[in-house]
Amino acid sequence: MGLEIARQESEVSKKHRRLLCYEDDPEVLNGDTGFDEIRGITLSLPQPRKMQLNLGKMKSLKYLTIRNVTCEDLKSLPNGLRLLDWNEFPLSSLPSTFEPTKLVVLNMQRSHIELDKNFEV
Repeated sequence: MGLEIARQESEVSKKHRRLLCYEDDPEVLNGDTGFDEIRGITLSLPQPRKMQLNLGKMKSLKYLTIRNVTCEDLKSLPNGLRLLDWNEFPLSSLPSTFEPTKLVVLNMQRSHIELDKNFEV
């Protein structure tokens, strides 16, 4: 209940810093949200779901954790990401525009991703 109240208040001010979505319909991540100040997102859905995510415009996003989300067309990720934690990442590669120079943690368990030259193992 406290999380829902905080979410309602922050929707009014549009001054999100962190988003915690454990719902079936996290509409805040669809389309052009305008949440330029979001620094962290945890999206953990109870059941697997297909979604279109528009994360590229979230320039301040540093922490991204995703569970039970499938997206067929992820065009971009913010280059400032420090943590990318996405189990069962649905694509074979990260977006070509993603430059992970600030990435510290990459956790993509149960994914079939092939890392390119930007990553050293």
